[in-house]
Amino acid sequence: MGHSRHITGAISVNDLSQAQFEKKKTITINDLPLIVFGGDDPVTGIKLKNAFELSFNKTQCLSAWRKCGNVPLTMSVLEQPGVRHEVIVSNEFEADTRLDPEGHKLLLLEEANHMSCDFLSTFGCDGSQLRTMAPRCWIRDLLVVQKISLLEIVSTATVLLAMVVESSRVFHVVG
Repeated sequence: MGHSRHITGAISVNDLSQAQFEKKKTITINDLPLIVFGGDDPVTGIKLKNAFELSFNKTQCLSAWRKCGNVPLTMSVLEQPGVRHEVIVSNEFEADTRLDPEGHKLLLLEEANHMSCDFLSTFGCDGSQLRTMAPRCWIRDLLVVQKISLLEIVSTATVLLAMVVESSRVFHVVG
């Protein structure tokens, strides 16, 4: 394979790597601008197109934004179930995962954030600058805003009542 090749058009990093290997060279960090912005490789003579322009031109960006629902640019993306979640809370200590089953994941992220910030603080950094809380929505506000049906309200009330009954049973048994 010891021959040199001059290839025009869009060339991949694999082609550049193979051509440099044939010349007993390797790709280094110094080749990064060539790979990203294109140009002639002085070692192999391969001409690379500008990958940045090919990937981030107006057509490509609009196409990607359209696929994720961001064209026209509105906040409608935030209403998609896979995008935005809040921890729906009924009191300071409990999350209602029936209304948003993904809310518990936010609490896990919040806990990890707090642990990481505390860890930074042990090394003398001000971890409080990075501490954050998961977005929360009170169930009472949600019921008003989303106009949940009477059946759902009764269902929620029934569950809460069952929790109260169970708590009173525990109280009578324990103490």
